[in-house]
Amino acid sequence: MMRKKNSLYIALVVFSGLFVSCWDDFTDRTYYSANVTSFAFEAQDTCPDIEDYAFNIDQTKDTGLIYNLDSLPFGRVVNNLYPTVSIQSTNGNIYMNDSLWADGDSLDFTNPVYLKNTSIDGLYTRIYKISVNVHKVDPDSMLMSLKSSTFPAAAAKNKTLCLADGNFRSYYALSGGGMSATQSADQGSTWTNRTVTGITEDVNILSLCTFGSKFYVAAKSGQQYSSTDGLTWTTSGDGTKLVTLFGEIKKKYVTETDPSHLIGLAKNASGDIYYARSADGNSWTLGTKAADDFPVYDYAVTKGTTATNVEFYTIATGVSASGNYCTKVFSTETGSDWIVACNPSTTRLSLGWQRRGASLFYYGKYLVCFGGIDSNGYYNKDLYISADNGKGWIEPEDKWAWEKMTLGIAYPGVYIERVKDTVNDKDRNFIWIFGGSRINGSSPEVWKCYQNSMIFARR
Repeated sequence: MMRKKNSLYIALVVFSGLFVSCWDDFTDRTYYSANVTSFAFEAQDTCPDIEDYAFNIDQTKDTGLIYNLDSLPFGRVVNNLYPTVSIQSTNGNIYMNDSLWADGDSLDFTNPVYLKNTSIDGLYTRIYKISVNVHKVDPDSMLMSLKSSTFPAAAAKNKTLCLADGNFRSYYALSGGGMSATQSADQGSTWTNRTVTGITEDVNILSLCTFGSKFYVAAKSGQQYSSTDGLTWTTSGDGTKLVTLFGEIKKKYVTETDPSHLIGLAKNASGDIYYARSADGNSWTLGTKAADDFPVYDYAVTKGTTATNVEFYTIATGVSASGNYCTKVFSTETGSDWIVACNPSTTRLSLGWQRRGASLFYYGKYLVCFGGIDSNGYYNKDLYISADNGKGWIEPEDKWAWEKMTLGIAYPGVYIERVKDTVNDKDRNFIWIFGGSRINGSSPEVWKCYQNSMIFARR
């Protein structure tokens, strides 16, 4: 049943056939077109903000198309809308789905509506398919896909890298010293063990990273190791005792000579911990002394980029050198000094987590921190997000939760896959979660997760 709304109208522009009208270089019009020239909605209580959406009219089809390129938000109700239509000419009988449509009648756009119009002289008839597109899925909800249930138990606490050939390789420390690796060539479904040689002592698996064309890792003794293929390792460095490594960071200032640095933590001759960096992966320079409450062990760290293309690292959670849980969030753009980005004692929307083995990564517009083991030994599955690079944190809506990950998790390998989309100029982002430890033991699972909006062509 249609309802009237007299305040809305159809704007009819009728061109007279008694004279020729010429606009600039356009062809003279001597006929009465039945074309729809514009289609829109005014503000309506039943569908908030619909007036802000533009509707495209495709006149090239035998049945014209009228549709909104940008879909309305998930859950919008479109069963009682009053359109505003402009037509070049009409005989006064406009049909919507074969029913005569009067000025101001409401329409149900849950399914496409067909508009039929005939020009005033009866010579021309146009039919249009009108689609009011609404997102079929919630763009903010997170979907999870289980890729494997055979991830090696020994690799529960791992550092996973995506190699140049696209294969995944997860490194893990061996209980008797040294480390090993497991590798997948089929997007995480099956895994093959890879032998790692050249390291026999205990390693800090969190420190494993790449710099330039080489792999680097720090042993718990402070010895640095490097490798050209990530499998055969040799000792390297200038004798500086390393505590951990974070990875590569590009230069901040154009005046700097070195294009990038390998950054981490190192001890001076007295055993104090300093922020440190190396331009060549061998010779180290100590920066400022690390804060007493800076995370040194079991931390979560990630790299981001500012709007001006300056790289920076953010670190959160973990344990300090004195064994205390760290609750501040630190950030650096150079590796030589770190600043406090979030302090729970002064910031209301702080992270404030006392966790070991949590994960930190950028996904879309958010910095995400999830999981880890708290000070009571509880394995967590919750997460917090930050829209300002770690300064303020909030709990996301339930739709962001890892619904299928029913158990808490700590120390998993996390990799953010960015798939280039040159057509729409929008990268598609996926979250990979490899293994990890849980309250009931090692996780044998590999998950691929994504937010719905990350795979839309327009978002």
